[in-house]
Amino acid sequence: MATTTQQAAGDHATTVARKRRFDEALDVWRERDEFLSSLPYDDQTRIDVAVDAKCAAEHAIFALPCETIHDLRAKLELIFVDPDVLSGPEIVSGLFKDVRTLDGGASSPTFNAAAWLRHFEYMGGGWIEREGDIVLMVPEGRAVDYSMWMLETRNGRKAVHDLIRQRIAERRAS
Repeated sequence: MATTTQQAAGDHATTVARKRRFDEALDVWRERDEFLSSLPYDDQTRIDVAVDAKCAAEHAIFALPCETIHDLRAKLELIFVDPDVLSGPEIVSGLFKDVRTLDGGASSPTFNAAAWLRHFEYMGGGWIEREGDIVLMVPEGRAVDYSMWMLETRNGRKAVHDLIRQRIAERRAS
């Protein structure tokens, strides 16, 4: 019982430390944002340096996992300052990872495993079964990269593997 209590205390301390790191990173960003907004508009050299420092603070925030909806909101607000500008795929993928974590790893409400697998195979992808495990054979190409991004961001791998296992079972039964 003492070990369990010690483990729980350690887990709580780790969570508090992570949260503190996220809050500290956000505090640094706020300080740099405030400094940038205080600069005179005609001092381009100082503005450039301040923008670089603020961007570095943003990257530090995005390197940390979200543990609360508040953390995720902060990241979303940093990314979507301008509705006409989309962030790169690595930032968006990181946000999806945070959402999946906060959602407890639940299945995607929008992912269609059958449609994904059909498109994947059409694009030249395939799969093999190896000792009960499903291994996707991924060809090179931009279209397949997008499919793999969808698979990962939607946490659809299990659903696709289950569908493939169903196909295998149906083939063996016939």
